[in-house]
Amino acid sequence: MAAAAAVPPGGRSHGMLSVVGLGDADLERLCQEARQQLGGDTVCQLANYLFPQGRVVSGHADALDIVSASAAGLGALKVARLAVSGAFHTRLMAPARAALMEVLDSVDIRAPRVPVLSNVTATPFPSDPAAIRELLGRQLVQPVRWEGTLAGLLSQQQGADVVPWSGCEQLYEIGPGQQVKAMHYSRVLGRQLVEPVRLEGTLAGLLSQQQQQQQQQQPWGGCQQLYDIGPGQQVKAMVRRLDQAAWRAFKNVPAEQLVEPVRREGTLAGLLSQQQQQQLQAWGGVEQLFEVGPGQQVKAMVRRLDQAAWRAFNNVPAE
Repeated sequence: MAAAAAVPPGGRSHGMLSVVGLGDADLERLCQEARQQLGGDTVCQLANYLFPQGRVVSGHADALDIVSASAAGLGALKVARLAVSGAFHTRLMAPARAALMEVLDSVDIRAPRVPVLSNVTATPFPSDPAAIRELLGRQLVQPVRWEGTLAGLLSQQQGADVVPWSGCEQLYEIGPGQQVKAMHYSRVLGRQLVEPVRLEGTLAGLLSQQQQQQQQQQPWGGCQQLYDIGPGQQVKAMVRRLDQAAWRAFKNVPAEQLVEPVRREGTLAGLLSQQQQQQLQAWGGVEQLFEVGPGQQVKAMVRRLDQAAWRAFNNVPAE
């Protein structure tokens, strides 16, 4: 492979380009336009079908530059050159295929005892050793059908269409990293990569107060409380923009807190105050505070408010 990827003196460099967010028809057209523009023996083609609208284009570097600019102009979500040494899975790897076939001719190949799926066909290798040998060579110069492989493994086929290697419930990635796991996730959630996220509609449905007699009523509408799980408060902020009334239902936030300043300094001062008997409040004189949530913002504000109170925060020693 290294010898096939090496660029001879005066030759054209080649490589691979990752493109996410465009359909196959658009990418095929961009590759064709690049080949026509550069002419000659230019190689530029789809080489990896990884997940829905996640593809790798392989070919000469100048052609990849054209495809990269055109794909970005069409609104691709991501366009990036891959750190590889050559245009794998194209005819530029023909010398590597010839060397591999020479080695395979000396190897005793037998029918697999368990299904082994081919990159070329996205189906199991046949039992014929000659056909197995041919497919092993073809995978160096033809596209990788990874999306189709996963689709077959995970499919829940019925009746006569069922095959013994489909319907997998567990997948194991052998090797460093989690690239295969990420591609599986992207295949399952592929529509989310290429279609708008309808979060506003989701929130509107959750918060709608539809009447029971209306035919539009949904059992999941009319939520009184929402919980934002994860760092930050992005969902909470979006609810506020969506509907002020709905915002008040978010964790039961009182309406007056929407329009009046947050008196956090006064709140902390009252909690930490050591008031005299006649002014004593039942909630004053707190000696310990616990901050629930990511970060240490409240703790930092206590420190700015009162160094003595800061020492009382989680019993921090004075020194």
